[in-house]
Amino acid sequence: LHLLGYECDEKTVREQLKSINYEREIVYVAENNNDVVGFVHAEKFKLLYKKELINIQCLAVKKEYQGSRIGSNLLDTVEKWAKDKGVYGIRLNSAMTRIKAHEFYRNKGFVEEREQIRFFKKII
Repeated sequence: LHLLGYECDEKTVREQLKSINYEREIVYVAENNNDVVGFVHAEKFKLLYKKELINIQCLAVKKEYQGSRIGSNLLDTVEKWAKDKGVYGIRLNSAMTRIKAHEFYRNKGFVEEREQIRFFKKII
């Protein structure tokens, strides 16, 4: 199953949606004629060395809808939620190969903080 470009298992997605903690997480979905065309998942979190932030876990818009303000509207909605939560800022990660996405984020006021490599270790 592909969820707007993300490889996933439908059962896992359904379970994760049921377990959303709305005190610290939010999911917004964009639809067109009952078809999901975009979504964003964001989460409030703390660091020992910085004030509270919102981390955008995922932002995706169907390819044929990119450039139609759906992603922009989703980000604006997260920003409003972040302001309501009184957090310091919003951060997100974007793959190095997603050049068009980087320009989109810059146009929305995001700046590159640093280059990094994400590591992952499978536990089960």
